[in-house]
Amino acid sequence: SLDVQASMGYGGMCPAGHYCPSGTDLPVPCPPGTFTSTTGQAICSPCPAGFYCLLQTSNFSASPCPLGYYCPRDTQFGEQYSCPSGTYQPAVGATNSSSCLSCTPGKHCATHGLAQPTGDCSPGWYCSGGSSRANGTIHGGRCSPGTFC
Repeated sequence: SLDVQASMGYGGMCPAGHYCPSGTDLPVPCPPGTFTSTTGQAICSPCPAGFYCLLQTSNFSASPCPLGYYCPRDTQFGEQYSCPSGTYQPAVGATNSSSCLSCTPGKHCATHGLAQPTGDCSPGWYCSGGSSRANGTIHGGRCSPGTFC
């Protein structure tokens, strides 16, 4: 282990997922939002957009941003940036908030972080798109008398 090597006076190449500033006695884990994929690094690199990097990340490509969320550069964990209610996001690896799609007309998206709409609008109600409620009036409303919806 690294601790045993250090206590015995051994040195070595700084491992992936760590950085070793000049004069360091032990490798330092890359903080969340950063990574190193190769050995011998003096600094950690920013986690690229579309991925998240937990503490001590060496392979960011193993952590694509999950459905319902987006991951700009430097994202520290997968659920850090959720798409808001009234939207959904059906693809892995989204990079920014414009990846969040307005809820489909006729459907509602009740909570944040959705991969697909929650469900249909309530009977007797319409949803015009972007609705977070099955019977809301901000992005929809009651069907008018004499209409079917």
